Amino acid sequence: MVLLRNKKAMRRSDYRLTSRRIAQLKELSRSIRSQKILLTGRNSKAKLASADFIAQNIQKSVYVVDLSQVVSKYIGETEKSLHQILDAAEKVGYILYFDEADALFGKRTDVSDSHERYDSVLEMICKYKIPLIFAAGYKREMDNAFLRKIKIYVRFPLKSLRS
Repeated sequence: MVLLRNKKAMRRSDYRLTSRRIAQLKELSRSIRSQKILLTGRNSKAKLASADFIAQNIQKSVYVVDLSQVVSKYIGETEKSLHQILDAAEKVGYILYFDEADALFGKRTDVSDSHERYDSVLEMICKYKIPLIFAAGYKREMDNAFLRKIKIYVRFPLKSLRS
């Protein structure tokens, strides 16, 4: 089961960030260390390009976590998979990019949601001292407990790329 994809395979010509966004990301890169970052907006290429840009600025590799391969309906499996991924990333020094993070960290709407499981996942992501970048469509769709763990928030309007 492949859980990580190296984004270095993405061609540089696939995206171009605006000069304003580049300046913002350079500033963010200086203080990233073990920060948890949320990138929101409908422009997936801009969010991924930003994660790649941040990684380049701090001379690390960015890996995409495929949450469809991580989230499980079986008790304990999601946490186990996340532990493996986070342990490997911390050991090697990767930056992890969680695309469609709202699949795991979206608002809990059902009363039967497993609050204990969710809380243990939140504690887990805070425990690791590596940069974690989460991408989602809209901030308002994210769970409040998750948002409290996020230190940096960047919103991408639809027109954040130059063609």
